[in-house]
Amino acid sequence: MGTVNIKTGNYTGAIAYFNKAINLFPKSWQGYDGRGKAKYYLEDFRSAISDLNKAISFSPKIMSYYFRGHARFRLKDYNGALRDYNIVIMNAPKFAEAYFFRATAKGELGQKEAACLDLSKAGELGYTRAYEAIRKACNN
Repeated sequence: MGTVNIKTGNYTGAIAYFNKAINLFPKSWQGYDGRGKAKYYLEDFRSAISDLNKAISFSPKIMSYYFRGHARFRLKDYNGALRDYNIVIMNAPKFAEAYFFRATAKGELGQKEAACLDLSKAGELGYTRAYEAIRKACNN
């Protein structure tokens, strides 16, 4: 039910559901992961990171790292975002969007050449949005 609430945009409903799940199963990663994602969508990035940290401590799942990377990026913790995207790519090397978002973190850190390589990889893997980013950031 919590995941359905997230998919339909009912993030506060999802949080309420995941709160109940956490109360029933306090050491289950799913409750913290779901609540962290809902908080991310509500732009409560610090709280999302806290929940995703807890989820990762119970069971390190790729999507928990991916969303934590997004939350860190939004808080301008580009090094933290980069570390999370590195973990995602190391475990899912064909995850095109992870290369794209790692490129954005690298760009913010002034690593233009490395960012452009990641954008190229994202494009090769089918993330077409990467090509526009290459035209804007890499062809100067």
